[in-house]
Amino acid sequence: MKFWKHTLITAFAFLGVCSTVLYTSCEKDSCSDLKCRNGGACADGFCRCQTGYEGTQCETLSATKFVGRFVGHFTCPGSAPAIDTVDIWMKQPPSTVFFVDRGNMADTLSGTVSGTDLFFATTTIGNAKHYTRAEIIANKISVFTESILDTNSGAPIACSFVGFK
Repeated sequence: MKFWKHTLITAFAFLGVCSTVLYTSCEKDSCSDLKCRNGGACADGFCRCQTGYEGTQCETLSATKFVGRFVGHFTCPGSAPAIDTVDIWMKQPPSTVFFVDRGNMADTLSGTVSGTDLFFATTTIGNAKHYTRAEIIANKISVFTESILDTNSGAPIACSFVGFK
C-alpha cells in the first residue's frame, strides 16, 4: 500500500510539473490584443497598414500631417525670397490632397501622399512643364518646383517654398 501511495504521489507531482511547464512555455499570440483598423493586418505584433494609413493601429490618415496652412518663403533664382502661404486640405481620403499656393492662385494642384512625401502630376502650361514635389518633417514643409519654361531650349528654373504650420 505504501508503494502505491508513493507511486501515485510521484505520478501526480510529475504530471503537475509537466502541466505547469507546458502551460507557462506557451507563447501568447502577440496579435490577440491588437486591433488594426482601416483594413490593416497584424503580423508579429505590429499592424501592417493599408496604403494611406499609419499609426500603431492604422488609425491615422497619412495625409493628415500635410493638411493645414504653412507660412514661409518662396525662393527662385535671380529674385529675392518672398513671404508666401500654402494651404493644403483633404481632397479624397486616404491620400489625395489639394495644394494651393496663396501667392499664385494658379498653382492649385492635386497631389498624392506617400509617407512623408507629396507627389504631383507634371503640369504643362503653354510651352512650359512644371514638376512639383513636397516633403514634410514635423511641422516643416519643403516644396520643390522645377519649371522648364521653354521645352524646346530645355532651360530649367528650380524654385522652392519652405514653410511651417
